[in-house]
Amino acid sequence: ASAPLNHAITVGKGTKRFFECGACKQRDHAVTSMPTFACARCSAKQWKRAPMMVNKEVHPAEEFKVRGEEQGRFHDFSYTPGWN
Repeated sequence: ASAPLNHAITVGKGTKRFFECGACKQRDHAVTSMPTFACARCSAKQWKRAPMMVNKEVHPAEEFKVRGEEQGRFHDFSYTPGWN
């Protein structure tokens, strides 16, 4: 083990909340109810609440395949007539 660094340690409970910058759409998180810091990208303080996961864009139904791309029974097998 390493030698202690004599740093002050504080333990607290909090809820991690996610935010999005209103100016540049950069995402960040904070334990407080609203971030007190400026955006790292544009230095604005226009935070608004955001979901934890970014919603992905859904493609139209005609392009969507529930099971993915159809493949044959053997993925890497190519049938060549005349093989013994």
